[in-house]
Amino acid sequence: MDTTRQITRQGAAAPQRFYTAHAQSPPNTAFGTDSQGAGANYRPAGQRGRPRHQTVLPPAGKAPEQHNHNVVVLTSPSGGIGLSVFGAMLAWELRLRGMASVMVDADFRAGGLDVLLGIEGEEGSRFGAVDAPLGVVDGESLNRDLPRWEDVGVLAFDPWNSSAPEWWETQAAIRALAEVNDVVVVDAADGAVLDVVPSLARSHHVMAIELSVLGLARAKAHMARIEALDTGGRNAVVRKDSLLVVGMQPHDLRGGVGSLSVHEAAEYLSCEVIGPIRSSKRLQRSLLDGAGIRRLGMGSAGSVRLLAERIKASLAKGGQL
Repeated sequence: MDTTRQITRQGAAAPQRFYTAHAQSPPNTAFGTDSQGAGANYRPAGQRGRPRHQTVLPPAGKAPEQHNHNVVVLTSPSGGIGLSVFGAMLAWELRLRGMASVMVDADFRAGGLDVLLGIEGEEGSRFGAVDAPLGVVDGESLNRDLPRWEDVGVLAFDPWNSSAPEWWETQAAIRALAEVNDVVVVDAADGAVLDVVPSLARSHHVMAIELSVLGLARAKAHMARIEALDTGGRNAVVRKDSLLVVGMQPHDLRGGVGSLSVHEAAEYLSCEVIGPIRSSKRLQRSLLDGAGIRRLGMGSAGSVRLLAERIKASLAKGGQL
């Protein structure tokens, strides 16, 4: 591993703030365009320097019933199965299909997507540099300043450098990036961010499950939790139409021995399951060495391409997954 690469960016310049003036408090809206226009790029002097750890109560109001047509949220009920790696492969595959793609690291408990991809030394904005005190972010400026991995923009969260963003900052950043990109892939880890930013529940959703007995049990509970989220009055049938399930083969299994099949998973969960996404020793070594993802594993490429085609077709017609 190159010893010049560091996890922290010591000596970096002060974070650049991306915001656009707005006449009201941060709106509790979905990721569509606000009804009121944005003004000049400035931040009122009285609001500069707000400590990131300051407790701020979110403004009242109910999010409108709006579907985030080009935001794809990835969650998993099982940690350590490779959700972030899978999300990167998906964003990469979508980019290869001519779609302007961005990855957003919404795992505010662990984070480190830039480190995983081997771009932590690249200059550019992380979540700690995004501030939306008025609920609006300049998408063009933020998108232009993101570090890039394989021509995919990456908005990472580094918990060792900053505290977790406020819910409206998360919402505003994703909304802004969605306005200037074809697709935004959100790594939401276990889905905790969906409780904080409920408007994400109106996005397309990909749930990655481990193909094991315990993994399927967790998947059923996780699916019920996702379907129970407030979706602006939409019923569970519509929620299922916006959900895709991907089966991940457990790590360290030779030839898949001991892993359940996607057919068994589909029968148990009563839904289609795409996969399997197979573990790759070469990919694991590359990630542990800090070299990022160099290529798709042959055992996963077909499933990733199938999912990318499904998502691209859905986004093109603005319909269901």
